[in-house]
Amino acid sequence: MRAQTDAAIRNAVESDPDSFVPDAAWLMRARLVMPQKKETITLRLDPDVLSWFRREGRGYQTRINAVLRASCRPTDHRRDRRTGPSAAANGPRPAC
Repeated sequence: MRAQTDAAIRNAVESDPDSFVPDAAWLMRARLVMPQKKETITLRLDPDVLSWFRREGRGYQTRINAVLRASCRPTDHRRDRRTGPSAAANGPRPAC
């Protein structure tokens, strides 16, 4: 990579439609959001499932958590298996 001047870098950032440079007003409205504390549990997984997640390297527990979280979000296109076809009578599925 060739060396660039500060002005060239600033120009590249300003012309990039995907870049975002916060201004003072944005910083005043910004708020710090801390991640939720994780709970330690014991979970039994099939060896091949665990191997599949571990093969991707570090962060496999975070990926397992993301898959579990996605599966408990309510969606319109999936049938609610709690009560069969009449699940709508019992209200929406609880979100995680």
